[in-house]
Amino acid sequence: MTRIAILETGHNPAALEPRFGRFSTAFRNWLAAHGEEFRIELDVYWVEGGEFPAQPGAYDGYIITGSAAGVYEDHAWLEPTREFLRAALAADRKLLGVCFGHQLLADVLGGKVVKSDKGWGIGRHTYALHQDREWMDPPLGEISLLACHQDQVVELPAGAEVLASSAFCEYAMFAVGDNVLTVQAHPEFSLDYANALYEHRRARFGDDVTDRGLSSLTAPTQHDVFARWALRFLCGAL
Repeated sequence: MTRIAILETGHNPAALEPRFGRFSTAFRNWLAAHGEEFRIELDVYWVEGGEFPAQPGAYDGYIITGSAAGVYEDHAWLEPTREFLRAALAADRKLLGVCFGHQLLADVLGGKVVKSDKGWGIGRHTYALHQDREWMDPPLGEISLLACHQDQVVELPAGAEVLASSAFCEYAMFAVGDNVLTVQAHPEFSLDYANALYEHRRARFGDDVTDRGLSSLTAPTQHDVFARWALRFLCGAL
């Protein structure tokens, strides 16, 4: 049994939570299809609200979720979260960062994150894959996932290797050693959730960006493939 903790660094808009639950709900649903193949135990900690595991070594791995926050902003929970992630790395735990989690791990390890002048990236994005790691089973030449971000990693941490990129997002996925994997996209998003979220944030995104994002949702994604990759990475299943 592999013990994994989901570190919730954000929360759903109040209008969407009754239908879709917490951020962790999407991750549970996304990984549930592989529960028989990968024996995992999932717990959730709302770090945005100050909840943390008692010890960083208590779990085999951690998933850091998305957030409306920016890593460059001043939030009371951010520095304790950075400290916990540093301690988890020192304890040789596996870390998977998704969207904000991708940015936060880059920041913790010495990279740089900014609000990109490219604007919002939402909808289905396709990324070219540059490396073939052992946990990438099945292997792909490119992968399409759903996205929702404006911030981007613009400088990688020392020792980071780029695994995937696109014209819109140069550092869409990176790894550091065998313990850190991050992805800018949201492989945990369902189509229903993406539709609802994009519409909910139409005023923020603008009509053109929202309409393009919504129209892209008719094309297939490989969120299920990435679920296998993530679990093989977290569980060490090679």
